[in-house]
Amino acid sequence: MITINYLIILTALIIYQISFFFIVNDFKLKNYFYLISPIITFIIPFLLNNNHLINLPLYLIIQTLINLSMIDLKYLEISGKSYIFLLLPAISSIFLFRNGLSAIISFIIILVIFIIFDKIFGIEGFGGADVKILLILSFCFKLEDVFTFVYLCLLLTIVVYFILAIKNRRFKKIKVPMIVPITIIFIYMSLWIYLQVFI
Repeated sequence: MITINYLIILTALIIYQISFFFIVNDFKLKNYFYLISPIITFIIPFLLNNNHLINLPLYLIIQTLINLSMIDLKYLEISGKSYIFLLLPAISSIFLFRNGLSAIISFIIILVIFIIFDKIFGIEGFGGADVKILLILSFCFKLEDVFTFVYLCLLLTIVVYFILAIKNRRFKKIKVPMIVPITIIFIYMSLWIYLQVFI
């Protein structure tokens, strides 16, 4: 049954998507692709019968990540204008999910890890966009969950890399659209931690 909460979620997704369409105009997709992410995102609360508005930041992030995944698959890069569409709901999630200081510490620790890793090994293999997105999304997780999130993202990226390497029959100069694994893992973590599907 469609309730007022579902209508609010759907309306917010549509408004957010229209804003994304007009503001993030550096790397365009065909118009019908912009229908995919609101539909997929809305299916999640509808199938789970979870229409709590407190989860709205998660849905806005998921919708944006699906958009960015499609753009990354096509162009292997994304617009700098898109970060705000992740940052706003990510920061609001700190307060809505009462992650508070733990989420801020998560962000700081992940930032420090990336800086150290860059100084020792270099992170040329990562795109700057991938690192920024991981940092922004770290606001959504408590300290005990953020390492699982980053670890799973890197693990799935490695799996995708080997699949592409086998497909292309070479292991050098393989470009991985890393936002796709990030999106898959973020959806999984959201279902696990906040929507409690696997509990």
